[in-house]
Amino acid sequence: GVQVSYANPGVQVRDVAGNVVAAVKPSPTAAGAIATITFSRPYAATPLSIMLLDNSPANANLYVANRSATGFTVATRNALQGGSMINFDYVVVA
Repeated sequence: GVQVSYANPGVQVRDVAGNVVAAVKPSPTAAGAIATITFSRPYAATPLSIMLLDNSPANANLYVANRSATGFTVATRNALQGGSMINFDYVVVA
């Protein structure tokens, strides 16, 4: 997303589960999409569920905004504070 920068994109990210860590840019914008995860191999259908565990020190209030057979988007309900860290795990149930 335009609000965060990723130190090592793709590290510990898989189609079934993963962890994403990112730094919020100095001048973040309002709440909204912060990350798009694209599966390396599309599923036959949209996954039944994508669960997030928000480990962020920032009060991001993360949620899955969109999901499809090819990936999903993670968004925040709260505006992000510049310089804070975002850290979340996800699990895909197909």
